Amino acid sequence: MVPGLPNYKAWENKKVLSGLRFELKRLIKDSGDTLENAIRSNLHGEAKDVASAMWADTKTFLNDLATWISEHYSQLSEQAGAKDGPEVWKLVCHCIQAIFKLMHEARLPGEDRTRLEIITGPYFGVLCRRIV
Repeated sequence: MVPGLPNYKAWENKKVLSGLRFELKRLIKDSGDTLENAIRSNLHGEAKDVASAMWADTKTFLNDLATWISEHYSQLSEQAGAKDGPEVWKLVCHCIQAIFKLMHEARLPGEDRTRLEIITGPYFGVLCRRIV
């Protein structure tokens, strides 16, 4: 979805508080409230614990990714100069595609779970820097 955006302002326009990043944040909160209520009401024991942990991990991943996109774009824009904004956005989108490609490969049957944990866990920032 993000690589399909035409430019950074479609991701995040701080002046008017619009863009996919703001929409994503709103959806996480709205959907999260509904999902957390459903988990509390309908699940018990280990199923409740697993569902709660999965939702917490999902929120963390999405928030970390959104922060990384914005920070990475800003850092690269500073380095390249404002005139290269469209090229910087293309590079950020390329990195996002690479991240999700690696996640897809790690989830293929028979793959080592450790690889997926490296991609989505605390090493996320290190992986992003390695791609660039």
